[in-house]
Amino acid sequence: MAHKKLIEQLKCCLEEARTQQTTEHTNVRVMQALQYIFKFIIKSRLLYAKATRGKGAQVFKESLCDLFDSFDRLMGVKDENLLAVQAAGLQHFSAIIQEVLKIMEPDEFAVIIKQFIDSVPKNRLLRFKLLCLGHIVQNDIFRHEECRHILMPMLGQQLATHIKGQTEEQLPKCFEILGEVLILLQRKDVGSTYENITEIVDQLLLAVQHRVATTERNTQQWGLIATCFIAILSLMTEKHYHTFLRGFPSKQLLEEFLQGCFEAFFDLITAGSFPMDWSAMINVLNNTVTMSMRYFAESLQTQFQRGQNFNHVLWKVYFDICIAFTTQQGLQLDAFSASKRNKQLAIYGDLRVNISKRVMAMWNSLGVEQKQLFLPWIVGPFMDMSLVKNSEIRRATIPVFYDLMVCEFALTGDYRQVSSECIDKLDVHVSGAGKGDNEYMDLLYPLLSSLCEKNRELMQAGALEFVENLTQLLGRLLDFRNLQDGDDYSISRMQTIFNLLQYYQEMEREEMVIRYIYKLSSLHLQAGNYSEAAFSLLLHASIIRWEDLPVLARAEFPSYNKARSEYELKELIFKDIIEYFDKGKLWECAIPLCKELAMQCEAITYDYEQLSSIHNKISKLYHDIIHTVRGAAEYYRVGFYGMGFPPFLRNKQFIFRGKDFERLGEFNQLLSSHFPKAVFVNFNTPPGDEYQTIEGMHMQVSKVEPISSEVDRFAGLSIASSIIDYYATNNISNFVLNRPVRRGPKSAGEFATMWVERTIYVTASRLPGMLRWCEVVEEKRIEISPIENAVETMVNKNKELKALTIRAEKNPAQLNPLSMALNGVLDAAVQGGLANYEQTFFTEEYKLEHPEHIVIIDEIKDLIKEQVIILGEGLDVHEKLAAEALSGFHKRMEELYEQMRTKYLPQSGQRRGVSSLSLGSSQPSVNGSKTPERPRNAVTAGTPTASQGSPSSRRSMFYTPTPSGSVSAASSVSSLSGSGSVSARSRLSLRTTHSTDAEKASRTNAVLQIGKSPLSSRTQSMYSHDRIGSNASTPGQLAMHERTLPSPPPLNLADNRDSAGSDPRYSPPLSTPMAMASNSLPSNGSAYRPGMSRQNSSGTSVSSSAPADAYQYPAAKERRESGDHNWPKSTPRLLSGDRDGYTYLDYGDGPVLEEECNSTDGPAPPPPQRRSSVREINRPSTGSNDYTPPPSVPAKTRANSNARTQYMRSDL
Repeated sequence: MAHKKLIEQLKCCLEEARTQQTTEHTNVRVMQALQYIFKFIIKSRLLYAKATRGKGAQVFKESLCDLFDSFDRLMGVKDENLLAVQAAGLQHFSAIIQEVLKIMEPDEFAVIIKQFIDSVPKNRLLRFKLLCLGHIVQNDIFRHEECRHILMPMLGQQLATHIKGQTEEQLPKCFEILGEVLILLQRKDVGSTYENITEIVDQLLLAVQHRVATTERNTQQWGLIATCFIAILSLMTEKHYHTFLRGFPSKQLLEEFLQGCFEAFFDLITAGSFPMDWSAMINVLNNTVTMSMRYFAESLQTQFQRGQNFNHVLWKVYFDICIAFTTQQGLQLDAFSASKRNKQLAIYGDLRVNISKRVMAMWNSLGVEQKQLFLPWIVGPFMDMSLVKNSEIRRATIPVFYDLMVCEFALTGDYRQVSSECIDKLDVHVSGAGKGDNEYMDLLYPLLSSLCEKNRELMQAGALEFVENLTQLLGRLLDFRNLQDGDDYSISRMQTIFNLLQYYQEMEREEMVIRYIYKLSSLHLQAGNYSEAAFSLLLHASIIRWEDLPVLARAEFPSYNKARSEYELKELIFKDIIEYFDKGKLWECAIPLCKELAMQCEAITYDYEQLSSIHNKISKLYHDIIHTVRGAAEYYRVGFYGMGFPPFLRNKQFIFRGKDFERLGEFNQLLSSHFPKAVFVNFNTPPGDEYQTIEGMHMQVSKVEPISSEVDRFAGLSIASSIIDYYATNNISNFVLNRPVRRGPKSAGEFATMWVERTIYVTASRLPGMLRWCEVVEEKRIEISPIENAVETMVNKNKELKALTIRAEKNPAQLNPLSMALNGVLDAAVQGGLANYEQTFFTEEYKLEHPEHIVIIDEIKDLIKEQVIILGEGLDVHEKLAAEALSGFHKRMEELYEQMRTKYLPQSGQRRGVSSLSLGSSQPSVNGSKTPERPRNAVTAGTPTASQGSPSSRRSMFYTPTPSGSVSAASSVSSLSGSGSVSARSRLSLRTTHSTDAEKASRTNAVLQIGKSPLSSRTQSMYSHDRIGSNASTPGQLAMHERTLPSPPPLNLADNRDSAGSDPRYSPPLSTPMAMASNSLPSNGSAYRPGMSRQNSSGTSVSSSAPADAYQYPAAKERRESGDHNWPKSTPRLLSGDRDGYTYLDYGDGPVLEEECNSTDGPAPPPPQRRSSVREINRPSTGSNDYTPPPSVPAKTRANSNARTQYMRSDL
């Protein structure tokens, strides 16, 4: 009977606590002991019932209910003094549930619990109320289906009140309780849960969704709330969705709900709310989103699509979340292990396919006008979804780009926005996010091109070309992405960036061009390629202007971010470019930029202080050009063969520019470091087709020579060799490779069977440039016969000797290369020297076998004689500069030279040729006066600079004594042009003394024994531009062109104009005419140039002969025929110096000769005629120089026919 007493006593305590008859401390202690009091009560009742066989059960139940009513009355009192007691009651009430259920039915006690919780006043004791609810949910009573039906409405109401409340202190506890409920409802052993879920959806879904939308993202609390939100949606059935979505009283509320759900989904998917190893939670999330989006899409179509109800914003968010769902990292099955991927597919399938198909169905349900509202934004999300690595998704998504093009074309008549967005987003997703692959590229073009071909309007607008360009861009982006993270492939990385830069430049995408300019320049700076970095930045500088405009496309260099305008940005870039060119020793490229900066400082900003520093910089650059040593650039052809190379290198050839003093071995080591798996092929012939399909990587490297078209402008000028060396190896796009080939029997000899296979490579752009290499875009092959090779070899050797002689004379430190070159020619112990040519080509047997080569044999003889004279020049310089210790060496070369001279120039009568490099300072005239001396460094078109300091006794080879004791310089070998070209020598003026005509003829005959004919017209055509390209020649071919000289004036043959047929006012760059010695000698001993007027013996002014070209201009020809020789009335303009030794002036109506302007004694004599080649003269095959002029030759000319036929070039 103890239970009766305990119940009565406890009830009395509760009443006293309610009326505050006892102390608070006592009442709290009672509440804390509730668990143990009820244990006694329940145990006593159970023992009593067992002893009495259940007697008094109804009375006990009623007394117990009265006790709980006392609890309810106590909890309902709103007295602040009872807060502690009420809080203790809520805190410990849940502890008695388990004991009471032993004697009371769960549903009955659930009603008592509900009444107990409801008795607590609203907004009172919130924390303890939630604490009690939490304990109730965790108790076994909540697992009973009937109890949940009773408690759930109360629980939902209580949680909704707290969730919707303004205070957030209890939110974590609310969602913890909700989470416990949701976890319980997912169990299969708790009975039916449909009504419970309905209660939660009706009371809590909107509140929870509102909290998801308003809570700060990426916090622990937001994650808890979002998890509960996803759990509610995952428990909802189709009926729940339909009932809930149709239950909104207005479309605005439905729109707000859908908007909030979409945003929550997007944040959950993209924010990475769960760690990647939480696979179960991620799968629940994705499965729930997939199911929910299906029902939400139905509401979109029924409520927000048709007519004025179309909600563009809501549809946009829908597409955004669906595409984000498809592209999320947690669903990319290709990144999973095989077991995880198979498990995922077995349980959920490929959720990406389902959602992507639904997106396409939703898109296709829209009309054209509705689709146009999404342009161009929708291109990016669709591009992202199409790049998902799933062929089914790609095939379903790629056609949407055609649809977008059609929509924009229908709206604007073009598809510029779609194409622009496609390019931008493809770059972002492929190069930035690492999406896309070759399989996607294989699908992109066929799918889009097949659709575009069916639309005639789009085809006419260039849709197919756009698809091709897009596919090309994708290929280049894939190449770049595959290499951008590697450090061992800088060559490939630079090439891929350059390819992308070129593409965007062609597409006129300025912002993309700038982005890749700085990627490329950064790599160049890391590799120490300062010149290439400068060229890269120069492209950006060319885009911006010298104006105070805002900077739209910011540079990616931090130092440029401070620029506030395009003017400041361009100035900063220019300064860096100049600095990089200076470090790269391309000073010639930096000077124009300095001048442009100086112009801005002088005329725009008036910043004279900066102007001063710029001019100092210019001065330093010019000084460095002359005085700083820089290695000549070497060029190498590299062929990449095999399937192991990336597509942008595979089976292609490139011309590489080596670094300073980098030789072939070092260059090969550099290539090996970039391509360690590559194998060098050990042959120089073009590889067969099998190398293009072979597995692995094979490289073929050959040294090539640059072909410069700019050095010709320095012909006849005395300039520093460093200037010519620069232009000879820079700004080059044509390169030559010579490969010797043996043909014929070995018994014929090495020189008779030595053919040369010459390959001309043309690159896509000039070097140096934005890269240290450039792709070969054109390749030509020609074959050089052995005798042609001999001619070219001689020309090149002569050119080399002349250049070394000039350099040594100007810089004694360069004497050693000259010494080795002279000794190599004079003492050719290894290859036999000139004797090989005699034994091979000069024999009667060879002439009979090859009669067509007779003219070329004569040319080789001419070149041998020229080489003898050049060797004499070199020995002069060597004797003057060589140290005493080299006297024996020099004496040996003198002996060898004397033997050579005696053999090849027996008619000279002297031991050494006159040196145009070291002509005497002046020559005495008959009356004792001296011709004026030119300064050593003076530059005169067509006239060499006289060298000083060399004794006249060593210059006497072609000086013939006259009766008056004077000497005449009959010939000159080379000039100080630095290029060593024959054309420069041919314009040397001759100094002589006054003498009679007979004496002149005598001297001329003695001198002209040396001269031989130049190349024939056949030889000229053999080396013409048509054989090697229109804009360049090989070094040997340059010299061959230079030797293509016209014949003596008396021969009335065709005019020798340049092969390109250019305006005769300008000298052809590769040929120079030859003047007759007898017509070149003045009669009064004064120094003059051909084309200048002079005085005869009677003091009358006469004019020297002019070339026929001068009279082919209408104005000059008309006035000459009329006899008007005093017609110039205005200030003349000099046309490109002189041509063929004659000075041309322009008075506005055509060029005329200077002599015609100065003539005062009537018409000049008839103009001499010129011919293209002396090979058109019928001369004996034995090489005899005897020749009878044709009848058309004037009588005055025939008088000295023998002397004239044994003519000489002006350089001999």
